[in-house]
Amino acid sequence: MLGGAPPALVLAGRALELTERHAEILLALSRAGAGLSTAELSARLWDGRAQEATVRAEVLRLRRLLDSRGGPVIASRPYRLCAPLPSDAGRVLELLDRGSHRRALREYTGALLPHSEAPAVVALRHRLSGLLREAVLTDGSAEAVRQYLELPEAADDAEAWALLLRLLPARSPPAGGARARAAARLTSGPAVRHAGTGGTAGRAGGVQRACNVRLRSVSHVTQRHGTGRTQPARRRPTHRPAQGASHHER
Repeated sequence: MLGGAPPALVLAGRALELTERHAEILLALSRAGAGLSTAELSARLWDGRAQEATVRAEVLRLRRLLDSRGGPVIASRPYRLCAPLPSDAGRVLELLDRGSHRRALREYTGALLPHSEAPAVVALRHRLSGLLREAVLTDGSAEAVRQYLELPEAADDAEAWALLLRLLPARSPPAGGARARAAARLTSGPAVRHAGTGGTAGRAGGVQRACNVRLRSVSHVTQRHGTGRTQPARRRPTHRPAQGASHHER
């Protein structure tokens, strides 16, 4: 599920590619514990806009696919998995919870189902990305920060680039390239609002098997300018509208 590769379910060592919707359903159920009703599944994946018949039909298609390949069983009322289903996203979360941020960084291959707009997936994606970023920037070494910045979602993270500049040894030749890249990002990159934390990073100045099953993303579910003085703005003359005139907002 992490990264941009198609989501897949590994059954007895073989990868079964999943549609994005089926991956979303399995992810939601794998994290639901006691299960989800049809309405709850609709709310988490369709933002409540899907009819119950639509949700049931999608789960039925997924159930048939899994049954045909000896995959995990999806029980009903409520919908739930017969056994735990680990995923690469869940694994990274576990590592972060234990404080193993360097191992988490190694196993994190990219954003969770990056094209999904399902509310539950978006929330988990932001949480996972935000926790990883916070751990790396708080406790990470220069190497950890450098590895984090290689992720597509972190390429324009100005705060992380600024931290890397501070951590790199001043006279280390191997750090020269990274230092040049960091300086270039800070002077030319746009301000970044990080999805995981909701915070804004300025420029330089602001400078997851039972049944022998595993989910993956075809590997586990394995997927300012110079500070010149500003002049006060000139006051423009105001014009009163003619009698009877009205204003409308668009």
